[in-house]
Amino acid sequence: MRSDRAVPKSWCGAGWFVGAGDGRQRCANPRHCSDYRADADAIDGTPLSTAKQYLAAAALELEVGQRMLERLTYVKLDPTWMLDAGCGPAPQAVGLQARFPRAKLCALDRSHALLQQIAQPQWFAPWRRTPRVSRVCADLAALPLAQASMGLVWSNMAVHLMDAAAALREFARVLQPEGLLMFSCFGPDTLREIDQPPQYLDMHDLGDLLTQCGFSAPVMDMEVFH
Repeated sequence: MRSDRAVPKSWCGAGWFVGAGDGRQRCANPRHCSDYRADADAIDGTPLSTAKQYLAAAALELEVGQRMLERLTYVKLDPTWMLDAGCGPAPQAVGLQARFPRAKLCALDRSHALLQQIAQPQWFAPWRRTPRVSRVCADLAALPLAQASMGLVWSNMAVHLMDAAAALREFARVLQPEGLLMFSCFGPDTLREIDQPPQYLDMHDLGDLLTQCGFSAPVMDMEVFH
């Protein structure tokens, strides 16, 4: 696992929409969008029964997410919109909005079923600490978001599940100048105990990809979990 942060060189508009692939639509203003609309090409088909049990089997993801949240304590940032990319049921939503209370949160995932598990505020229980989250069903490699629409892009344990270069290019496109990208993913030593372990990118390869995608000042580190 590694947690990476970087600031983009280029300025990339506001808003989010749902979709996938070339020619996708983008909403010009997030306040004018509905909660979410699912594009059939973006849905991964996770069964609802599986989605309901997701967090019970996500101990590593939850631990990594908590450590990432702790590092945000030292970050000086005042985003208007935050993107939780590959959010699943968005277990860090409360922590993100506690850290940046003035920011709105856009939770994006390919799984419609997992997005349905995100808790939403209830009018009859306003005392509950439940953030208002705008949910979007889409692919990380084809974000249906306008350029420079996000002050913070957050992605916990998702980038290694897809084309990392495509995802990082999209993160750079939607991130505002002087914005922050913070993500975690598996490293090449993951699951070395098995005969044919999956091939994950090395930290140096990720650093090169970040630079190629237009990010500046990438800071990376590695932690080992046993």
